[in-house]
Amino acid sequence: MKNILSTLKKHGLKIIIILPVILIALGSLVQMFTNDTRKAIAAEATDKAYVERVNLSSSISGSGIIEPLDTYTITALIEGEITEANFEEGDFVEKDQVLYRINTKNLDSKIEEAQLGILRAERNYNNAVKEYNDSQSLRESLQVRAGTSGQLVALNVEVGDLVTAGVPIGQIIESNILHLNLFFPANKVDSSLVGQSAHIELPQTLQSFTGTISAVSQNEEMIENQSAKTVTIDVINTDNISIGAIAIARINEISSISPGAFEPSKQKPIIAKSSGEVKSVSVQVNSQVTQNQLILSLDTRSVEKQIESYKNSVTVAYDAVIDAKKALENLQINSDNYQIKSPVTGQVITKQMTTGEHIAAMTPLAVVYDMSIYRFKMYIDELDIAKVTVGQQVEVSADAAPGQVFNSYIEKISLEAANNNGITQYPVIVRMAEKGTLLPSMTVNADIIVGKKEAVLAIPVAALMRGNFVYVRDELSTVADGDVPAGYSKVEVVVGAANSQYIEIISGLSEGQEIYIK
Repeated sequence: MKNILSTLKKHGLKIIIILPVILIALGSLVQMFTNDTRKAIAAEATDKAYVERVNLSSSISGSGIIEPLDTYTITALIEGEITEANFEEGDFVEKDQVLYRINTKNLDSKIEEAQLGILRAERNYNNAVKEYNDSQSLRESLQVRAGTSGQLVALNVEVGDLVTAGVPIGQIIESNILHLNLFFPANKVDSSLVGQSAHIELPQTLQSFTGTISAVSQNEEMIENQSAKTVTIDVINTDNISIGAIAIARINEISSISPGAFEPSKQKPIIAKSSGEVKSVSVQVNSQVTQNQLILSLDTRSVEKQIESYKNSVTVAYDAVIDAKKALENLQINSDNYQIKSPVTGQVITKQMTTGEHIAAMTPLAVVYDMSIYRFKMYIDELDIAKVTVGQQVEVSADAAPGQVFNSYIEKISLEAANNNGITQYPVIVRMAEKGTLLPSMTVNADIIVGKKEAVLAIPVAALMRGNFVYVRDELSTVADGDVPAGYSKVEVVVGAANSQYIEIISGLSEGQEIYIK
């Protein structure tokens, strides 16, 4: 403006004459610029499309937030010091991979003690079994029998008396082998005769039989004014020789100096192995008995109590063995708690405790996501829920993965509906068959495919006007219709299936026609 005013002052009228011309030229330029701008804006605001054949999928849309298949909080079940934690947040871990190890010093000593406890319990059990087995012989011990053949010369009890185990209650004189001690001239007998035979006679009965020399004494005695030695002759009593019977003997041609009497070879006491009351007596005093012959019987009640007591001891000892083994088994099972493993193949999200820290039971240690499968929840309107079925295809997209579509499917439909502003919605769980680079907690968009049509005539959704009208290219149309520019005519159509991009044209249009899109 300063330049214009300066020029006006300098040139006066000439400038005044030129100025209107300049202004007219500037006005023409402005008008031209305005018209071109309007045309450009109109062209930019107007687009076109064509009626074409497409594969049309109808869908129900929604969104959700990705979740892993499961979230696991790794928790300690025992108290102790962490000795190993060889993993970090973000690491991928395998199922049963050891994440933490806890010091087992106290556990090791308890296991050793439990093993010793089992040995002690088994030893006690074996002893109890042996005592119980031995106790079975107590029933036999109720029958007191002769320990040898011979004459029952004494029995100190009768029916109803109590006897004590180990205390003698009678006496048996063995009579199967008898001893006969005779004097022979000392100068004619010596120890070389032991084992030789001797001829024996009983003067009273005139019986004779043979015996065996078992001993010759070294000492000499004066018998009937001559020096004599004692010779012992054993006789097997097959002829029922009475104890005390008088006999003489001859060794070769050497006769005994004087007669002697038969004596028993030994005496054997009768001893009860068990204590108890005498129930019955089977023999009489001074009668002959044979080895193992029943002498008397004791009442069984006391023995049965003893046997039952031994049996109870076996049961108690057996239970002690079971308890000891169970205690060891529990410790060994508990030993697994000292190796804390990942319950699943997945990714470590948080690591809360590390090596050297002392933890208490039930302390959370880490969080692991099972990311083998992704899921998310979306809500379906009550008007659409009947169109949704388990296994139905779902196309998933995400802003974090532009241009990618992830195949998925309906895994679960819940009837636990929610009411949102008067509209009932049903939660649907979508399982992602593909996950690409998506991560948990990302937001995804989902289209549940409820119908598919192949190669149908369709137009972009934006081309359909209210009332099911479409504007079609018509060179004869020279008048604009509102926002619709000239060159397009209004045509009514019948529509069918639709999705977010296209809508099916059942009638009213032909393939290849150009249509207007606002």
